[in-house]
Amino acid sequence: MEIYVYEGDAVHEADRFWKDRSEATKKIFGQGTGWVRRQWVGEDGGAGTPSLFMSLGDDRRVEIMLSPPYAKKIGTEKAIERLLVRIATGLTADD
Repeated sequence: MEIYVYEGDAVHEADRFWKDRSEATKKIFGQGTGWVRRQWVGEDGGAGTPSLFMSLGDDRRVEIMLSPPYAKKIGTEKAIERLLVRIATGLTADD
């Protein structure tokens, strides 16, 4: 698992990367909203990297990613999304 925190100018880069949310699913949890999708579908034909992107205010974005092999061990897409949301729910702007 990886968690990227974007601040300053990097926020604009992250927002630009996640601008197209046509293949993402909106998730509302606690006091936050995130977008879940698979990205970087590899040349190996794998399903890609399950990721959740969320805002922690005007100047901070967070991206949570699970490695494809780890996601495969978790099982269903629903279980993967639940894990991503559980992790995101525990994050605050103070972390």
